Amino acid sequence: FFSPFTAPSHSNFFKRVVNALADRGHSVTFWNGLKPQNESALRNRNQKINLSLLYSPQLEKFNLDHQVKFHDQNNQFLLFFNMANRLEIFCKSIYQDPIFHQLMNTKERYDLIIVEAILNDCVLPLIRILDAPLIYTNGIAPTPWLLDILGSPLALDHFPNPGLSFTDEMNLFQRTFNTISSLVVLYFRHWFTMSVVDRVARDMLGDNLTTIDEIESRYLSLLITNTHFSINYQLPTSSAVIEGGGLHCVPPEPLPHELESFIDASGDAGFIIVSFDSILKGVDIPNNVRRIFLSTFARLSQRVLWKWEETIGIKDERIPSNIRLLPWLHQQDLLGHSKVRLFITHGGLFSNQEAVFHGVPLIVLPVFADQPINAQKALDDGYAIRFF
Repeated sequence: FFSPFTAPSHSNFFKRVVNALADRGHSVTFWNGLKPQNESALRNRNQKINLSLLYSPQLEKFNLDHQVKFHDQNNQFLLFFNMANRLEIFCKSIYQDPIFHQLMNTKERYDLIIVEAILNDCVLPLIRILDAPLIYTNGIAPTPWLLDILGSPLALDHFPNPGLSFTDEMNLFQRTFNTISSLVVLYFRHWFTMSVVDRVARDMLGDNLTTIDEIESRYLSLLITNTHFSINYQLPTSSAVIEGGGLHCVPPEPLPHELESFIDASGDAGFIIVSFDSILKGVDIPNNVRRIFLSTFARLSQRVLWKWEETIGIKDERIPSNIRLLPWLHQQDLLGHSKVRLFITHGGLFSNQEAVFHGVPLIVLPVFADQPINAQKALDDGYAIRFF
């Protein structure tokens, strides 16, 4: 299982699959670009022999800071069209990584390779070397190029591009824009982005390489996408596309004593969770928005748990006594708590799924990628208020 470029929230989804495979007795090699916070979560006494964890410290800096800011809200397509430049940097790091060369020269034989589909195109030369069937796992709704590779209908007349915030009931202009923009990103990825990956691979690994398009065409057998018919817009898919949404959703576990005491002191008013997940940083929230949050929360009877990675930008401000800033939240344990009243979030699909699983209403402030469309669907279905 290869996910050298990932995010903590995405890894939680994939670790469930890794664990399930290992629990069933399969021999699993898992290459992840993040150091496990708790290795026992991926490895227990019964799994030590058949689960090999590979970690690349030099890749972690990319996974902890994806260079996406709140002001990118209006730059959706710029982020996509800059993907070629980002992949060039990622590929050079991948092809210099000792783990890549360890896998490239291994004598092990694999029956199946699973790859996180977002920004991990650089590892595909390994598929050709290891000569095994490929499965993509995707943390968001399937993109046009993934559907196209698998011969699945794009259904652009009613299935909105995950990067837009249209619904499945579009007017003529929206259908036209949805169709054109989806085809543009599909062919841009094919003709421009993948050509960059191929060029870097040739420069660093040798000339006699199979192209990324050829590898996907020959080896890709299945896409497991993190969507579910209950909270995503639907589209007709081929049998090679499987919806596995919510695999990471689990019942809550007890909270640390100090955190539980802070929550208990809220009484019947309960508490609010504020988190923009692992890609967006609290420190990057615009100053005016942060001050609005602080002044509003100070007037509430609820207590507030706010994911804030650093004290930079907020250390000189007085933090109201009902607010607790934490560098990391036990999000599912908090969402499953009996006193939770509201979740203020960016609208990432993982967070939305967890909120629905635990029955918590949302206020959503989407920023980039699929967050606007997730926010729109949650608004349409009646369990969220959307801003922006």
